[in-house]
Amino acid sequence: DIGQSDIENYIAASPDLIIYSGFDPKAPIIKKMKRAGLSIFANFDWKETHPLGRAEWIKVFGVLFNKKEEAIAIYESIEKKYLKLKQALKDQKEKPSVLVGTMYGDIFNAPAGESYMAQFLKDANVDYVYKNTEGVGSLSISLEELITQNRTTDYWLNAAATTHQQLMNMNKRFSLMDAVGNGNSYTYYGDVNCFWERSAILPHEVLKDLSILFHDHSALDDLMFYSEIE
Repeated sequence: DIGQSDIENYIAASPDLIIYSGFDPKAPIIKKMKRAGLSIFANFDWKETHPLGRAEWIKVFGVLFNKKEEAIAIYESIEKKYLKLKQALKDQKEKPSVLVGTMYGDIFNAPAGESYMAQFLKDANVDYVYKNTEGVGSLSISLEELITQNRTTDYWLNAAATTHQQLMNMNKRFSLMDAVGNGNSYTYYGDVNCFWERSAILPHEVLKDLSILFHDHSALDDLMFYSEIE
């Protein structure tokens, strides 16, 4: 967290460039860095609402590190693979319903209908249960609403659990949901760092995982990010 960092450490390191998330451009340490003459660069890839938009930031880093042509080539390869798979998934006749998100306290957080994750689900050709909601952030849903609206939803993704028991420890009422009872709950929490460190630059691999989960269970051994909540 750059906001909790010690400016003296940055000055001592004397970096050519400091790249930060841009979450809080008014943070006091940012002003201190500027006064100290340090070069800083805000990375806003997390604001992108399309997976390819987030991946395209590799071009920015290509410019920063004098590897522009290499970065462009990498992105074009990613884009080609993503769009090819997206096109192939359009031919899938089955369109399962999908819930995404997890409980924090008494509130279930789910991606809004115009969000980054909602776009992944659209491209995977599935029926995201909250696809018609507005916004690019998260929805706050009560437990009662969650259970009522998702008793028969086919799949549940991204619960903060890796085992069925962990789900039950969160709330035993999850057992009322078909996605839990039928074993159709999957998560990246088995290796959460892998997902957050690599998924932004590998959107085609995320989409491939989703295609396997929703359309081709025979290839479950080929999943990169996801695993079944057992």
